[in-house]
Amino acid sequence: MIERPPCWPDYGPPPNACAATLYRRVVWGHEELNCEWTGWRLRGRHLVSPHGERITPQDLDRYLYRRHRLGWW
Repeated sequence: MIERPPCWPDYGPPPNACAATLYRRVVWGHEELNCEWTGWRLRGRHLVSPHGERITPQDLDRYLYRRHRLGWW
């Protein structure tokens, strides 16, 4: 688990937006993506589309395998 800085009380919200973002990214694995991936995000081990559909690593691997085997390149 992430160590809290001295300015962050044990039982309270993060002291600022930067700390909250770091906490979500390190502890929960939440990452917002940008550029061509705007709207997509990582939530733990799921890739989440802008429409809220969750894709597991296994689903993505199966999709890419089928795409390669069927020549959808």
